[in-house]
Amino acid sequence: MARERYLVGVNPEELVYQSYATPPTPKSRWEDFWYHHKWKVLGIAAAVVIVTVLLVQSLTRVKPDYLICMVTQKTVAPSVVEQLQEELSALATDVNGDGKVTVTIQSLDISANQSTQMQTVNHQSILGHLAAKDVHLFIFDPAYYTETVCGAMQNGVVFFDELDIQANGISDDGTYWNWKNAAFLKQENFNTVAQEGRLPISMVCGVRAADEKTYSETEKKEQQACLALLQAFIQKQV
Repeated sequence: MARERYLVGVNPEELVYQSYATPPTPKSRWEDFWYHHKWKVLGIAAAVVIVTVLLVQSLTRVKPDYLICMVTQKTVAPSVVEQLQEELSALATDVNGDGKVTVTIQSLDISANQSTQMQTVNHQSILGHLAAKDVHLFIFDPAYYTETVCGAMQNGVVFFDELDIQANGISDDGTYWNWKNAAFLKQENFNTVAQEGRLPISMVCGVRAADEKTYSETEKKEQQACLALLQAFIQKQV
């Protein structure tokens, strides 16, 4: 046989395979793993950190005493929103018991001046609040309120709760107030931006009617606090 001829004089032990490679150590295994997978590890670590931060913020964030959704057909300057928050805060109370009064207005512009993406985002925010019932006090562009909000109500059902106050600007059914003749609009800072078209002169304000069957005691308390705040604000403006 050809194989035997070539192996004449070769010690059989020399034919046994021997590995001269250095056995892997924990350090070498880690270095090999890190070389091949470090970007995956870093990506996963970054994602975990982001999720953790968002979760912590969500759990530790104190809910404002009053969250107000303002839907407009024009962009309202953030400085104007802050001033309006201050006007309302002066009449508000500490609803959540954290020792301070916080009024937050979420201003949502649904005008055609916004990009399609921003219009979609803002519309989804509004629909989210309407579905979740996490906002009680709303400030609506009159056309949006009439066409969209009231248009979605079933016959005989009203969106806003009845206001226990008589004042100029209160609707015929007593459920909302239009701020078009409000005193704050005559203040120089508000009047200037209103004349420049950066603050709507006509807006309807109301508090969503409480659902006695589904509202918790906390939600009922928040809804009543919003009613009291709006009525106090109206009294100051007329």
